[in-house]
Amino acid sequence: MGISQVNVVNRSRYEHVEEVMTYMSEQLLLDTVTVLLTHQGYATLAQGHEDYAILRKLSPRLYRIYLSKRIPKYYISTVLTHELVHIQQYQLGKLFFLDQEKRKLSYNGDVIDLGLYEYKDRPHEIDAQQKAEYLVIVHKKALKKVLK
Repeated sequence: MGISQVNVVNRSRYEHVEEVMTYMSEQLLLDTVTVLLTHQGYATLAQGHEDYAILRKLSPRLYRIYLSKRIPKYYISTVLTHELVHIQQYQLGKLFFLDQEKRKLSYNGDVIDLGLYEYKDRPHEIDAQQKAEYLVIVHKKALKKVLK
């Protein structure tokens, strides 16, 4: 279990990214996956998104996380964990796209039309944010050890 490989582009922006992702993936009991991490300028990332990151599923075990360069350093663990929760949602079959062009997905068996929801009101985003915030708080001491 856990992330098998983390490739980080421009790792000088955030220290300890691999350690945080590996530790939190173990807490989420993720199957072995590869995560490619890329830093993007806000203008490139934003394109209608309100979050600090975007996750793309490239294949069943390959994901790319685009991170905004504007994430406050104190918040990076929460942002990364939020994206790892989405990977968990994919792996458990709870989240998958029905029609990417029409922006429709399935989450917990419900059809979600992304055009009908504000970002913060999307059920899979609410779940990911709540779990990420909880995990970062619960594992704060352990994360501090990981980050030393």
